[in-house]
Amino acid sequence: MIDKCPFCDGNLRISAVKCQDCGTEISGMFSVSALSLLPYEDQRLIEEFILCDGKIKELAKRLGVSYPTMRLRLDRVIAHLRDLVEEHREREVSYILNEVDKGNISADLAGKLIKEL
Repeated sequence: MIDKCPFCDGNLRISAVKCQDCGTEISGMFSVSALSLLPYEDQRLIEEFILCDGKIKELAKRLGVSYPTMRLRLDRVIAHLRDLVEEHREREVSYILNEVDKGNISADLAGKLIKEL
């Protein structure tokens, strides 16, 4: 998943989803998880970590690396994810406030949406 426009470097938002089976399409403005913004390799590492019941030693064994190497790699992914979560939240708040300024949503709804972030 990309979050930046390849032409102008602007923020991309999901605006439609479509069912592969029946073709039903739903449009609107949808948020995504910060996890989906991680590089694919990091997403796969997190999947493997969960499948190993969160046991770093088992994950290191499964991937054929030492425990310290795996710990370092996980620490890097965690730091990257923390940064993405904060950036993602800031962009969401900015987007919501812009929608209030445009008159597209009420201040009450904006407050609720921001609280949910």
